[in-house]
Amino acid sequence: MEQWFRPMGLNLRVSTNTPELASAVCEAYDPFGSGDETAAADLRFDFAQSAARSAAEPNYRISGEKAELRTGDQVVLSVDVASGLATGCFPGNLVADRSFFRLHVLHFALSAALPGRGFLGVHAACIAINGVAVLLRGPRGSGKTVLTYAAAVRGFPVIADSTVWIAPDEVTWWGIPRWIYLRRSAQALFPELAAGPTVSLGGDMKVEADLARVSAAVTLPCIRRGIIVCIERQAEETAYLKPISESEALRLWSRGAAGNELDAWNYQARVARLLGEPCYLLNSADDIGRALELIAAECAAGCEIISNRLADL
Repeated sequence: MEQWFRPMGLNLRVSTNTPELASAVCEAYDPFGSGDETAAADLRFDFAQSAARSAAEPNYRISGEKAELRTGDQVVLSVDVASGLATGCFPGNLVADRSFFRLHVLHFALSAALPGRGFLGVHAACIAINGVAVLLRGPRGSGKTVLTYAAAVRGFPVIADSTVWIAPDEVTWWGIPRWIYLRRSAQALFPELAAGPTVSLGGDMKVEADLARVSAAVTLPCIRRGIIVCIERQAEETAYLKPISESEALRLWSRGAAGNELDAWNYQARVARLLGEPCYLLNSADDIGRALELIAAECAAGCEIISNRLADL
């Protein structure tokens, strides 16, 4: 079976050998839209499902131009970053755990292939308010994901919840849309999350929220770049949002690094250009509603300026 998708504007061809695997692939990549089967593939994923079972926990290995996912000593997924070719043979029980398989295998395969196409992945969330892209950056636990989900509940489009992909043109910000992964503590703020599936992520059990089931939410796969908001959370203070200089933004930006993003080609220069956009410091103070109001007000005030900046690019 052959399927075509359009993630990050790239033409992706995926071959699969079982209906169950094809269904999982379709669910993961359909939000990006259909690819062009008459054109050359930018990325090629050749996947198979086996009758085997695995009890070992998957783990990632990224070295140079190769990324791998292993279960025990067995390589179940291998990605050649330079060519954009991913090959995998997956135990049936891994495919059957749809949430885990989508996050840790299918989304990993795509994420591992993107740097070879010139994309820069940064640890951040991204929403859109009044048509303005808002990149939310902060260290783990600063509240990016909760703020993103709260924005979705209020009807603001969501582009990404944990990784924003900066396109080679450095004008477009991409994400993997539709799913958000929150700590279980978020259930106290959003009781509807209690019914959601859980998946292991970063050593924690996270609740998976499907934004397609949040009636007010809209997801977007990409948006033109906008403002940068660096987040800190000091509950004893009142929520505030204030402009900061590029040097201060760079200092705060460095606190949010995660994974292997610092190893990306030309990382410092690309981040410096990214921080040429308007940058702000947000103290959410555990007041999510007020934090979103502050960002929305800034977006409304600055949308014409941002539009003019983008028109000059």
